[in-house]
Amino acid sequence: MAAPDLILHHANIYTVDEQFPSAEAVAISGNRISALGRNADILPLATKKTRLIDLDGRLLLPGLCDAHIHLYYWSLARKLVDFKDCHSKEEMLNRIHRWLETAPANMWASGWGWNESSWPDKTLPTRQDLDSITGPERPAIFWRSDMHAAVANTAALQIAGIAPETADPEGGIIVRDENGRPNGLLLELAINLVLERMPKIPETFLDQALSESMAELNRFGITAVHDQRMKDQEDGPAALSAYQRLHQNKDLTLRINCNIAAHHLHHLSELRL
Repeated sequence: MAAPDLILHHANIYTVDEQFPSAEAVAISGNRISALGRNADILPLATKKTRLIDLDGRLLLPGLCDAHIHLYYWSLARKLVDFKDCHSKEEMLNRIHRWLETAPANMWASGWGWNESSWPDKTLPTRQDLDSITGPERPAIFWRSDMHAAVANTAALQIAGIAPETADPEGGIIVRDENGRPNGLLLELAINLVLERMPKIPETFLDQALSESMAELNRFGITAVHDQRMKDQEDGPAALSAYQRLHQNKDLTLRINCNIAAHHLHHLSELRL
């Protein structure tokens, strides 16, 4: 057996093994548990290079598994503009401004969580509000907290081909001002008119978002997840490609079990999974 890199000792270890339910120390070599048992048996395995951590009787559990998470979208939500505790339209616009200061120049501005019902004046945001922050060149779209409405700026509407003469799509509404011009608000399936024209999230941005989310989960003792709802064009191939990149770079710190829709199975062979 290789000399352990790490020994956790004087711990209260719960093994989840009915035949061997508890232990005092564990030795780890690389990314594998190499020995488990009493302090008297495990500590002599240490060498000068072994890191020793005395847990002083603390409880040590195996890594936890999150049984249902949307890892791709949760990771992006943490990295994009977050409005969940936003209490006014002014604060919403300020958050967009701060995000733009450090965001990649080639990326659409987007985010989730605004809710005008929690604002003092209850006034809905419009494309003109967004334009005042994003300017005429940077496309932007931001979802309401219920995900049934979104507001887009003028650049995004133009890319989507949404004009005064554009008819409402089936199952959706393009909200218009008193002159019949789209005011930026999109309801239900009208959101897809813009969503379908959004470019892919840059790989470096996505990989960083996933890495930060995995680190946060690891911090809470979560070492495995079941990634749900890999159905659409984004949380299907984009997520699988990102996971594979992280794995190949040895940056994947979670075991990821993916629920994959049948129409995405060909991506597995393309990625050699």
